[in-house]
Amino acid sequence: QYSYLARPLQLWDVQTSYAAAPWAVEAPSAGYPLDAELLLKLRERGIELAPITHAAGLSATGDPALDAELPLEERSLVPERTVVAVQEAREAGRRVVAVGTSGVRALEGRALEGGGVLRSGESSTTLILGPGYRRRVVDALLTGMHDPTESHYALLQAFAPRALLERAQARAEAW
Repeated sequence: QYSYLARPLQLWDVQTSYAAAPWAVEAPSAGYPLDAELLLKLRERGIELAPITHAAGLSATGDPALDAELPLEERSLVPERTVVAVQEAREAGRRVVAVGTSGVRALEGRALEGGGVLRSGESSTTLILGPGYRRRVVDALLTGMHDPTESHYALLQAFAPRALLERAQARAEAW
């Protein structure tokens, strides 16, 4: 629950329309725009979709002491067919794009457990990504805006330098 909300969150507030298991603690908001129509259009354009189930964790609580401990451990399930899809993408020279920061943590955390190789199965990760982190699985990230004080913002710096993120934030705010 977020303190600024007038009503308690319902299950559909913290899951995407295509979610299979209600594991999320916080809304995996990066996936919200991906409705059935858009997912079908992506497939028609040759973009392969591969599922993972992840428990999106808290990015911020508003309590500085607690926020300093975030992100907490997140549970995930990476199916064998997703591992195969990632391997095939690599072999064909295609990119692996994750939807959401928790998706990145799930895939990268699972690869670290496998000695740098993505493996299928259920696990949990406490991996914290940030500037200088060498990604093993994910080439690009589809995400929303994140507050610079949140752990999710630090993760973005594994993909782009802070100066670029600050310019993007300024442009979004000006729009």
